[in-house]
Amino acid sequence: MQSHAQGRIELAQQRDQMKKLMRSVANEREEVPISDLLLTAELANVPLTDDQKKLFFTTPYANKYASTWEPNSARSSFGLECTPRSVKWRAFDDALKHSKLQSAAGIEAALKHYADKEAAAIAEQKRRDDEAAELARSRATATGKEPERMKGISDEQLRMVHKIVKSRLATQFAEIRTAFRAFDKDHSGNISAAECTDALMSLNVGVPRKWIDHLVNIADYDRDGEINYAEFARILTCDDPVAIKKDGAEDEGLVVRTDEYFKPGITKAEMRRSQQKIRDMLHERGGLTKMFRAIDEDKSGYCSRQELRQLILNLNLGSVVRPAVIEELITLMDVDGDDGIAYKEFARVCTSDDVLNMGEVRGAARKAEPKRKLTKKEKARQRKRDLGLV
Repeated sequence: MQSHAQGRIELAQQRDQMKKLMRSVANEREEVPISDLLLTAELANVPLTDDQKKLFFTTPYANKYASTWEPNSARSSFGLECTPRSVKWRAFDDALKHSKLQSAAGIEAALKHYADKEAAAIAEQKRRDDEAAELARSRATATGKEPERMKGISDEQLRMVHKIVKSRLATQFAEIRTAFRAFDKDHSGNISAAECTDALMSLNVGVPRKWIDHLVNIADYDRDGEINYAEFARILTCDDPVAIKKDGAEDEGLVVRTDEYFKPGITKAEMRRSQQKIRDMLHERGGLTKMFRAIDEDKSGYCSRQELRQLILNLNLGSVVRPAVIEELITLMDVDGDDGIAYKEFARVCTSDDVLNMGEVRGAARKAEPKRKLTKKEKARQRKRDLGLV
């Protein structure tokens, strides 16, 4: 009995040492990579049997402490095989000390529990798939048409992936709006369905891509191929995603948005969005006339491309409108390409309801030689001439 007590004391000391080592290698979010975790166990002489490693790192038990998941790990299509890439060390320490896992029998029982759960899930899914396939064949025989495409995942699987995604987003972002802004790379207010799936997969949610596709498909309520903030918040704040599924959407699958390109790398939609942002910001800052006069220092009625670039930067739009798009919009203003842009050309682009379908410039007949802007020395010399000093 005394030797048994001594053994427990030594094990407690070893785990305390492992705890200190985990704390020392953890990052600012208190995460420890699995490789470092195993090293701390080895250095602290904490024994981890093969069965323990299997339980801790290949079963859903890892949901208790996993922080990030291996993006390319082999998971079953039923979401029951987990491979964490890093763990929250405090939560892992608590799980490691769980009373039911202090014996080989307890670990064996836990492994059997998850194995039985996996076998039951696979059997149930196979039953549903066989039932759906038989129904599709019956309909095809009756109608003479090809069998219908089978649906993606079950409602229970949908609920599971919904829960996982919400948990991962809560870990990575303080608010839903912050997450949406991070995913909305071009600040357009919309994310394509494919981009939304890619963004959620990048969080290492550890589930098959088709599951995320299914969740995004339900989020796209208006079926336009894009997820706006309202749709994004709606799916992530609901209690049951099954309850908000739109009839028919599941059969249709993801709506793929087809982009029309203005030029390679620039869509027509981005051109229109960017022009609208510039127009709105000019209006907020006092209107087109005021802002044009601010850059037309010599009052010639013309400004250069460089001055227009600077104007857009002064509107704090440099991070919202891409430089390549700015150049194309300025090109639309500079009709004859002489780097002298008249006010009416500027206003024509900035006030258009559709920047890609504008009428001809009216009343903006160009001067044969647009007035060149004078340098400071030339302006000083001109003032002296006007005063008769030279």
